Amino acid sequence: MKDYGILTDEELIECAKKGDSQAENSLIKRYTNLILKIINQRVGRVEDYKKDEYLQIGRLAVSNAIKAYKGNSSFTTFAYVCIDRRILDEIKSKNTKKEIITKNLLSLNSSSPEDLSRIEKIIDLNAVDPESKIISEEAVAEIWVKMEKVLSKFEFDVFNFYLKNYSYKEIAVKLDKTEKSINNAVQRIRKKLVGKI
Repeated sequence: MKDYGILTDEELIECAKKGDSQAENSLIKRYTNLILKIINQRVGRVEDYKKDEYLQIGRLAVSNAIKAYKGNSSFTTFAYVCIDRRILDEIKSKNTKKEIITKNLLSLNSSSPEDLSRIEKIIDLNAVDPESKIISEEAVAEIWVKMEKVLSKFEFDVFNFYLKNYSYKEIAVKLDKTEKSINNAVQRIRKKLVGKI
């Protein structure tokens, strides 16, 4: 049995490219500290569940680096660039998704002028004839009913705080829950609302 701990990065890469998954896993494990260093540089201090998510992304980046490595530079440099780029891509992707969701979703509980203005653009509440006005008001009521059916009370509360740009930590404090449960609720809400409302 091979002692993977004494092999160089290049020897492990050669074994991994020949299908030796233990060599690949050994190399990924060897680069875990580098991944954590990059996470701390790019993301800063994050909750454990988020750190695990970024750690997994970093591990996949190392795995991809092993497959793509041609030996033109040191593997450490190559892996660093691959991990760093992948984590930056993930950060940008998360920020873009959050901006799109926040921009496009309305708080149905809100009475803020900007939310009411957006609702009025979707549904003409200022229709001239009474029949159109009633139909528009019924459409809003219908959205409310759908929201109540689709989301649990907890999810609906999380949804409203999220749309008001509260952080997961702030929502957790307000609802006396953990940040992890808030994150899970937001993921469930996204899945439930796609194509339903």
